[in-house]
Amino acid sequence: MTTNVDLNEDMEDNVMRNEVIITVDGEDETVSMNDLNLTMDSTPNEILDAVKGIIEEMTGSTEGYVDAYNNYTYTVRKAMTSGTILVYPKPVAG
Repeated sequence: MTTNVDLNEDMEDNVMRNEVIITVDGEDETVSMNDLNLTMDSTPNEILDAVKGIIEEMTGSTEGYVDAYNNYTYTVRKAMTSGTILVYPKPVAG
């Protein structure tokens, strides 16, 4: 018989921790925070600087990472419970 404790342990095993998930065009790339020298305390700009090369590789272009005003076109969200950083394109206004 499966107990709640067993289910919680299984769920904890599947939770990503200390990872950065970069989403581009519906595709996810998962990278260890350690590989990028990042922590949950890293600033959004530090995170975006660290993943710039990955985004360029995923998109096949060095264009579009920043806009004409030199602002990032990607946003960062931190999932504190799972210890995961999410990076994805900002929504386009219009």
